[in-house]
Amino acid sequence: MSELSKARAIWFRAAESELASFKPGDWALDLMMEFHGLIMNGGVFHAIEHYEPDEVEDALAAYQYFGLGDAVDLFNEAKAALDSGEDLGPWEEKLDGRYYATFTDELLFERFEAMLQRNPSEFTPT
Repeated sequence: MSELSKARAIWFRAAESELASFKPGDWALDLMMEFHGLIMNGGVFHAIEHYEPDEVEDALAAYQYFGLGDAVDLFNEAKAALDSGEDLGPWEEKLDGRYYATFTDELLFERFEAMLQRNPSEFTPT
């Protein structure tokens, strides 16, 4: 199986499987994909409000695991805006726009694939 095929198999497995049998990389991939899906369907605030605070922190750790610290910074801005009590309209447009422009499906897959290449033992084999 080619490296790309292995990466795609792990990517799709993360979207369909239970976390209990996952290694750390699978766990991080699943969380990042789920959070990303919520953002793409409802925006950054929607994703943050959908989860309990500890679950949001787990999702942020997943983005960090894949070297996406800029996403973590964006999410922390969003959390601060939510806590501020300000009108979220301008924030929503700004943060969603930044996320959509920067954190594409392709970028997330590239970061995952790079991590898989560097640390294959972090992922359950296909």
